[in-house]
Amino acid sequence: MRRSWGDLPTTRRNCRILNVPRDTGAFALIYSTQVADGYKLTMRATDSYTGSSTDTAYYFGVKLPSYSIVAARASLSHDAWSTTLFVDNLTDKLALMTANNTTFQFNVPQLIRYTVNQPRTVGVQLDYHF
Repeated sequence: MRRSWGDLPTTRRNCRILNVPRDTGAFALIYSTQVADGYKLTMRATDSYTGSSTDTAYYFGVKLPSYSIVAARASLSHDAWSTTLFVDNLTDKLALMTANNTTFQFNVPQLIRYTVNQPRTVGVQLDYHF
């Protein structure tokens, strides 16, 4: 017998997946143009949103706030060559991604260690396609 979500009891249907935010989203703007004979400039800005969640992996549920991470790239390409200037985490946002309140074998609610995202990263990338 095949059942649909509507047939399931409310408790099963509304049960949340642990440590997974309900809302996520991403947005990107891309602009590309010819700037000189054979040279192409491409710029891209992205924003990645992660909604709030509760980390329940270590007995005490720890509320993790929502966050947005912004990145930007500018590329100049010509024939087989391209160079890109990038900035990841443009606003240097410190996002709390997971929580851990264990020390050795005991849960210690006063001691919470968080896993965080990578800080602002700036770099240059040089590519050659052959």
